[in-house]
Amino acid sequence: MTGKRTKLIALAGLIVLGVFIIAQVQVDKKEAKTTVLKRVEAKNVCMGMGNNKLFEKELIPVVVDGKTYYGCCDGCVNKLSKDEESRQAVDPVSGKVVDKATAILGARPDGIVLYFENEENMGEYKFESLQLQ
Repeated sequence: MTGKRTKLIALAGLIVLGVFIIAQVQVDKKEAKTTVLKRVEAKNVCMGMGNNKLFEKELIPVVVDGKTYYGCCDGCVNKLSKDEESRQAVDPVSGKVVDKATAILGARPDGIVLYFENEENMGEYKFESLQLQ
């Protein structure tokens, strides 16, 4: 009888451990929804030459028509000054063209920055991106 009781207790322990692990994975997934994109300041984003990368340092400001864009080098500064398309991006949720100087900027964990027309779209993107994983 003691051997069966020990096996049942061990089995119950494994079941409890399994339930705990599954619950922890679900909690981690929920927490990930709030960390997929991080809101960032424009002054740390290279907006020229198609980079759209997040930098730790403040980049070179480029003022065009009263709006400020940022570049990481002379090439980016030049392109932002002269090329209107380099100052625009497409909101990945709405598909609308947004001005990089006035957009809501969200950085992915890999440092790539996305541009949104509003906070709601940025929040929606986080949700949608997790549903695909």
